[in-house]
Amino acid sequence: KFLLSLATNDGKMQELDAVLFSVPGKRYRMELTGPMGVGVASLLWTEEGWTITFPTEKLYMSGNGYMVGLLSERSLPLVNIHQIANIFDGILLPEKFEVVEERDGVTYGRESSGLLFSFAKENEKVKWLARNGRDGKQETLLFNEFRTFEGVETPAEIAFQKDGKDFLKIRIKKVARKKPFSLGTWRLKVPQS
Repeated sequence: KFLLSLATNDGKMQELDAVLFSVPGKRYRMELTGPMGVGVASLLWTEEGWTITFPTEKLYMSGNGYMVGLLSERSLPLVNIHQIANIFDGILLPEKFEVVEERDGVTYGRESSGLLFSFAKENEKVKWLARNGRDGKQETLLFNEFRTFEGVETPAEIAFQKDGKDFLKIRIKKVARKKPFSLGTWRLKVPQS
């Protein structure tokens, strides 16, 4: 469970309660609720593709790949779903990356996909990670307030920044591991529109 803050078009942050169900690398389900528990959006990602529904508007959108979001809408940023889900397991760096260079306390690496990124650690904890976004501008993830959630050290606050401004923030409230999911978790009611 976490609090998700999204930057709106006017630059203000909108807070939503969120829950993420995760079978790492295989499927994810995220539910976002607004004030008084009203459902705002539901996301289902599988290896075959992803769908986001907006129940109050009776709309949906679909796509493929690990990048999830809407290209034309700033308030729904494009994010790497694996990266988001991995944070809850304390995995902050891309899996199977290659170190290209280390200079001035910064490590420069290459993901297995070939994408370049950089990061820095402080007291063996990853403090930030940066890579170029879809528009070529640098996006930075800041990891703060490390806590232990069910035996795994994880940053309780994660900020996604572009041009030095937050566009997405995650505040982890609770992590439950190895809990069974009902089959309904992986079903999404898709509107007609």
